[in-house]
Amino acid sequence: MPTFRSLKFIATGSALAMVLQTISLLPLETRFVVEPLGVLELTPTALAKDSKRITYRPPVKLKRAIRTGGTGARGCNQLGRVEVMPLVPNNHVGQTLSKRPTFLAYVSGAKAVEFTLVEPNVEKPLVVKTVEPDAQGLVRIELPETAPDLAVGKDYRWSVSVVCNPNRRSNDVFAQSWIQRVESSAELQQKLSTASSEQERARIYAEVGVWYDAIAALTKANQSNPHNLDIRNDLTALLNQENLNQIGFNLPQSPQTVTSQPMPKR
Repeated sequence: MPTFRSLKFIATGSALAMVLQTISLLPLETRFVVEPLGVLELTPTALAKDSKRITYRPPVKLKRAIRTGGTGARGCNQLGRVEVMPLVPNNHVGQTLSKRPTFLAYVSGAKAVEFTLVEPNVEKPLVVKTVEPDAQGLVRIELPETAPDLAVGKDYRWSVSVVCNPNRRSNDVFAQSWIQRVESSAELQQKLSTASSEQERARIYAEVGVWYDAIAALTKANQSNPHNLDIRNDLTALLNQENLNQIGFNLPQSPQTVTSQPMPKR
């Protein structure tokens, strides 16, 4: 069970009441700032013990592939500070069972990003697609039916870029990571076929080290049931396990302003 830090809020007048009313709906390990006077520190109650809480078990044979995160405003002065972070493992290539998997990233400060998927040793990208983040900054990329199936065993590189100046792409704020498709087993397919919900499927995927399918199923469950605390806790736990707990994903963007750790330099 993860240990959760204190939530820090700065609030005044009626804004304080609104913050208190929303606490139960917010993930338990995030820092928020709301405009000024007076400081109130809140320590969330511990999560209820659940033996089925999601646990991500990375593949036994890890492949080193540090994810990158993009942050900055160079060439994006009209946008202000921009942040981009793939929702992927930090120290190995995340896996999928799907021939057309879902890709997820968190974006702050931009209204659209360019997604690119590249096959190893092939210069032309397999997919280039412009995607808009949702209200919480989540970018969800579903590969089109026209895209070729991912081959089993190959590592594909993908990126999300905020295009600041179409005529000067060196100014893009971007991040990238890798994905590998693996084969399923009859036993795993049997477990998945009996799962009764996206949350249950996410737990099965995480247990066998299939990151991309786990996070895709869990974010889908969270979007369908935004007030379900059990799903929210699973999502928080999964992000924590790969040190993604500092991003502002899945949190209201107004009237709070989400702050996060500096992104890694590329």
